[in-house]
Amino acid sequence: MGPKDSNANGKKRGKTMAIKKHCGLLQLVLAIIQTIGHPSFAKLDSLLALEKGLLQCLGDEDSQSPMRQILQIIRQDEKHSSGRFHSVDDFLLLLVFICSLSSDHCDMTSEEKAEMKLALTTAMADCGKEEEIIRYLDSVHKGDQAAMFEDILDKLRNLPRARDGLKKYRNIYEPGSLSSQAKLQPILKQIVEDIVDPSRPDLVDVAHKSAGFGDMLKSGFGLFRSVGKPRPSDHPLLILFVIGGITSTEVRQVRDVVSAAKGSLQVLVGSTSLVSPTDILQKVLFQDNLLDVDH
Repeated sequence: MGPKDSNANGKKRGKTMAIKKHCGLLQLVLAIIQTIGHPSFAKLDSLLALEKGLLQCLGDEDSQSPMRQILQIIRQDEKHSSGRFHSVDDFLLLLVFICSLSSDHCDMTSEEKAEMKLALTTAMADCGKEEEIIRYLDSVHKGDQAAMFEDILDKLRNLPRARDGLKKYRNIYEPGSLSSQAKLQPILKQIVEDIVDPSRPDLVDVAHKSAGFGDMLKSGFGLFRSVGKPRPSDHPLLILFVIGGITSTEVRQVRDVVSAAKGSLQVLVGSTSLVSPTDILQKVLFQDNLLDVDH
């Protein structure tokens, strides 16, 4: 083997070592490229922009009602040159998004109800029965579109009432002002922010359950001296387990809050499932869960 061959092999080994060293970064770059090139990326980006636009208009007296704006979105989508850009799932997700913030945003006049019903049924007819949610709704209501529409509205109106039992975390968005934009404040994010807050605010909606005889003794001693309620941050490891499912966005928000706190607390997040937008629709529209609060 000559000197040239040795140099060539050395360069190959160097490139291999560089790839191994930066393998994690290369995987992230490849994932980003694949995401941007995915057929659904443009639609998801459009939905995100629509959600942000609707959020900023809440509480603005000069803006149209959220329902009226969603109605316009559905109608404009119908005029898309290459067919409908968004699916029925997308429109229903926008309705779930707005109605989950407050029941006030679900209010519609009789005229708006009729227009919304017509817009949704037209969208369903345009999409045919290719979408799973359309097949399901059609099978449950046996083609009765009026009953289907009323059932959807009832569940959307009841959606924010699932938080009626909470005291501090009932509101999940902050209205905008002249100096700041409106922003979402998801419940899980609010709880974690209070847990890691150095000022140690009272966790009103977080209950502590005594674990055994030792805690009973502490409670007894509390009759003679002031004993504060234990906090999740009193331990070096916090395990957050969400029953019903958690979104990837919520996981990222928890990570960001804990990282910003720059403390020694370690947080382990778990859940029964990692939910997708379609899963959210199924839990809201296909099941009663906590929505049937009147019974």
